[in-house]
Amino acid sequence: MPNIWTNISLRAARHPRILEHILSRSTHYHIDVRIDFSEQRFFSTCDAEAPDFRDTFEAIVLHIKRLRKLTITARNPIIHAIAKHLKYRTMPKLEHLEIIQCDTGPVSFFGPFLVDQSAFTSLRLVRTAATFGDASLLQGIRTLDLVESSGRFLDQNAHIDYRFPASQPVPCMNKLTRLSITDTELFVNVINPLVSIKPAFTVSQLTHLTLSRLKVAASPDSMAAFIRLYNMTYTSRLEELCLDNIHDNALEILQQMIGAPYPKYPLLKSLGLSSLPVKDLRREFYVAFPAVETLMLSDVDPSSLLVAKTRDPHVLPLLKRVTFNGIDLRVGDEVRTISIR
Repeated sequence: MPNIWTNISLRAARHPRILEHILSRSTHYHIDVRIDFSEQRFFSTCDAEAPDFRDTFEAIVLHIKRLRKLTITARNPIIHAIAKHLKYRTMPKLEHLEIIQCDTGPVSFFGPFLVDQSAFTSLRLVRTAATFGDASLLQGIRTLDLVESSGRFLDQNAHIDYRFPASQPVPCMNKLTRLSITDTELFVNVINPLVSIKPAFTVSQLTHLTLSRLKVAASPDSMAAFIRLYNMTYTSRLEELCLDNIHDNALEILQQMIGAPYPKYPLLKSLGLSSLPVKDLRREFYVAFPAVETLMLSDVDPSSLLVAKTRDPHVLPLLKRVTFNGIDLRVGDEVRTISIR
């Protein structure tokens, strides 16, 4: 089956009859739908009720049981209008859902979405949040990417779970292995501070973690929220850690948490450092990663790190590969002789 019939890309809600014809050509196959309305600046209630808009998404709904991947990029009101067509519609084959709000409005919750836990494995939310029919629907998720989203998605208490309060809430994303958190609100339970955060994932299952653009204000609540996030995502079984754009209070707290008297990440094989002051990283930071073989550097000055490695055998002793802005510098023992000019 040619991709033209199974990879659908929409940039406007026009010509629904053509869309219906394309969808009818792939009746027995999965379909991937990419909706990109980022160029549509003006949208009103009348636009949402327009025949072309309505018929476009009703055409997709007719084939919703075949959806394998769904990506929506649009302004907030357009996503709301699209989500109305998807609400309470079961998507049994959906593997990946991505919702990107391209304007700078507040984070909105979309849904509830109905998926099959045996198929649904990947979720990416950019300046949005999502709800699902029941927490159990998230049991198959292995990859979660939150960008400028709500940290509440990481709290089991925030998910609808029909097993609770009959039983204590258990992590709904218990197969999650890859977690990326970028510029996401560090949550504090302002309604009832006595209610503790219960992670919605099993931290011991995590193998890949990315922390990016996390800001910490000089206030007890903000610092406590960041420490809570670190503790929620810490596991000695981590294999890859990427730290991006972390500065000031966040970097200092991170170093204090990582720089324990023993290696915090004994199994970590890959470490990524991007857009952060490498010169401010202390020896205790590097000693926490004794098994790192690959070091990925981007938009940093690596001089201080490479000098420290040359002088101290305990700094990344097993390092075999270094990349700088995507370019391999050296492989194997030769990494010890790198010089930056």
